This record gives sequence, structure tokens and C-alpha cells, in this order.
Amino acid sequence: MLLSRHTPIAVHFGALDTRILQLRESGKRLAVTASHCVAAQGRSRQVAVAENLAPRLKDLQLRGSDCAIGLSGQEVTISLVPVDAQSRARLGQILQETATRSVQDEEGVEFRCLPLNPVGAKEGPDQMREEYLVFTMGNSDRRRCLTSVEALKWRPVSLEAGAFPIVRALAPTMAATDAPWGVLHLGFSHSLFSIVVNGEIRFLKQMHLSGERLLGTLHQALRDGESHSQDTARLAQMLAASANGPEAEPAVGPALLPEIQRQAVGNARVILQALKLEMEALSAEVRACVRHFSNRHRGQQIQAIRLTGFGASLPEVENAVCAAMTLETRVARPFTELGIKAPEEVLAEEHLWTVPLGLAMRNQA
Repeated sequence: MLLSRHTPIAVHFGALDTRILQLRESGKRLAVTASHCVAAQGRSRQVAVAENLAPRLKDLQLRGSDCAIGLSGQEVTISLVPVDAQSRARLGQILQETATRSVQDEEGVEFRCLPLNPVGAKEGPDQMREEYLVFTMGNSDRRRCLTSVEALKWRPVSLEAGAFPIVRALAPTMAATDAPWGVLHLGFSHSLFSIVVNGEIRFLKQMHLSGERLLGTLHQALRDGESHSQDTARLAQMLAASANGPEAEPAVGPALLPEIQRQAVGNARVILQALKLEMEALSAEVRACVRHFSNRHRGQQIQAIRLTGFGASLPEVENAVCAAMTLETRVARPFTELGIKAPEEVLAEEHLWTVPLGLAMRNQA
């Protein structure tokens, strides 16, 4: 007989929605036992999620109370700090000052740092220079996250920036290669490019191109191509409504997407042409990241890139990114590749469930 156990409850507070996932492990097989998505935007979205779930908590089919929390780019600021021989004695002070400058919060900030240089890799012109990633979070954001899950009677066991669970979810799908590989996370408001070596992040940078910007580019291209259509008139009204202030902007994402997906049918050439400049800029930024990584890691080159996040499955984006890159690049599908049994709605959006999947897998060997 195979004994089964449930993973921690994974909760990812994304920019547009919060996704909740739990897996059951039986032997070496994983299956989704619960998956829920709650639309919520803005700084107080954690409270809104708790209020939404509390009345129906018994119907969610979640087991246990351990909860792994994933954070979006709205909560966590990432800074790269180079440290040379002269400044190494002040390392703690430098990291603290970086964190304090990164986030303004009346309740103070909390930060963690990650050294990027593996032992023995300091060679060449920069041999005395080290690099650290500083992850900073305001205490008020931290309080909202923890208070919300505790209100649901869940016990927080981890609090992670989204890049780490993404890599944890995708690493088993890349186990066949010993070469470094990359993740391009095109989130709605924040995008990240990570380079992974032996399952560990060795490079991480926030990118300029976001899912929101891609959505705007597609909207403009389709509006220009069919300026007299009724669909375009509705899109223009939605875009005008987005000018109501920063709190209203995230809600435009899911409102625009169905219209754009309908208009995109039969217009691949128009969309690819519109995305060309964006992809050229993105590929140049990725190449610069890869060069920096290669210079710091004895000339190692990455072999593949996986796409995740809101922008990953916008019409023709995968094809446009593939055309711009010289590496194998495709949308991540970890549930399918790992044989994880999941509902159809999860399999249809695997790239959006990568963070909660990685959170749920945090105790996997």
C-alpha cells in the first residue's frame, strides 16, 4: 500500500489574482487536490482574499494548516550589490543601507541577501569583487500577508519572493541537462530574468518589458488594424477607464485580455510585426544578462529559456520571443512535463500556476 500525504497550502499573492494550490503525494506521483483563484488587486488585496475565502473555507478541500506564501514584485524589491575588497569590511552596513533605500515603509523593512558567486569562481579582472542580491520587503506588506493567512487559521511556514518557487517548480523539468538555463517571468507589473545552475539561482534581474506593456502593444496594434470594429470601440472604452489612477490599472489586464484574444485570431502577422521592436529590446537585454553571467562563471552559456507569467501566453508572444532569441525558448508547462494530475483549468494556464506549484513543492527532495 502507498501512503499519501499533502503538501503545504501554497498561496501566491499575484498582482492580478491570488492562486491557491495543494498537492497530494503518493509514492513518487503528485496530483492536485485543490486549486482556487481569487481576483484581487492593490496593496490591500491580501485582506480581500481572506474575506473572500473565510465564508467558504470548509468547501475548499484543503488539508492541514501549513501555508507557504509567495510574493509578487509589488512586495519584494530586488537590488544587485557589488562588493570589492575595500568595501567588504562594511558588507553588513552596505546591505542594510541598500535595503533601506529600496523600500519606504513607515513600519520599517526586512531584507535577505543571496551571494551570487560560487566558491572558486572569482577569477579574472573581477576576482576580488563579489555580488549579492538583496531582497527587501516593507514590514507593512509582510504584516498584511501574514495576518491574512492567519485569519484563515493557516500557519505560515515560509515567505518567498516569486523567483525561487518558479525555479523549484521548473528544475525537475530541466534535470536532463547539466548546462545553465534561464527563466523569463513576464509578470503583469514586474518581469524577471533568472539564470539557474544546478538548481540554484546564480543571476537575477528585473527586466524592463512587462506583461502590462505587452498587453498595451497588442491592444494598439489590433486597434490600428481594425479601427472601425465594434470590438475595438469597446477596447478603447476600457483603456480610457484605466486612466482613473494607479489602483485602477491592474484591473484592466483581465478585462482587455479576452477581447485581444478574440481579435488576434487571423492577425498573427500584424501582432508579430507590432511585437518586433519590443522583442528586439528584450533579446538585447537578455543577451547582456547572459554575457554578464558568462563573464562571472568561467564562460558558461545557458542552453534554454522557459517563459512564465501573465505575458507568456499573450497572442504570438511565445513565437515572437523564440524568433528573437538564439536559444530554445518556450512557455513552461511543469504540470504536464512532471506528470502531475491537475484540473483542466490549471493545465490551460500552467505558466500562471508555476509559483504556487513551486511553493507546494518546497518540501520535495
